[in-house]
Amino acid sequence: MSTLYQIKQRSEGEFHDRGSKFLATLTVVNNEEEAQQQMAEMRKNHPKANHLCYAYRISKSDKIIENLSDDGEPTHSAGQPILRQLQAENLVNTLAMVIRYFGGVKLGVGGLMKAYKNSTQDAIQKAKLVEIKEKREIHLKVAYSKWGDVLAILDKENLDFSSENQADHAIITLEVELSKEEEIRGLFAALNLEEP
Repeated sequence: MSTLYQIKQRSEGEFHDRGSKFLATLTVVNNEEEAQQQMAEMRKNHPKANHLCYAYRISKSDKIIENLSDDGEPTHSAGQPILRQLQAENLVNTLAMVIRYFGGVKLGVGGLMKAYKNSTQDAIQKAKLVEIKEKREIHLKVAYSKWGDVLAILDKENLDFSSENQADHAIITLEVELSKEEEIRGLFAALNLEEP
């Protein structure tokens, strides 16, 4: 699987063609609900815009959810070019919205595709991208007598975890970067911990 990236923070770009303005905004989203909220906010902030076209890619448990909209523009003239820019940069957890203010001259499908692509590209070029480290969940059964040793490892390795208490032990769940998984498992194996 190729390396995935996301934007560090909101980024904006724009493109102008024959009087029409295309204002692109990239935001971080972790699920489809967040994407819908961001779009509702954008519509509220630009009530006079003619179109709000978008595409997003969200990484969710080993798969990538994609969605797009032409919002009344000719089919495949807006959402598709926006999505292609996100795909080209391997961006996930990213919503790209492009607001269009019509300038009075029709641009044709080719002109629209170019405008939506270029405005999105401008926002991506201005964004700071960060690599997403692939992670795996580890579950361990921890006797309470070893709890202090386990906490010491978790603290030293700066690992977040959740735990579920049982009568004589706890089940802990933690996420580790794939590149460090073997090393982390080795630390816990030294304590003779087992997976539940």
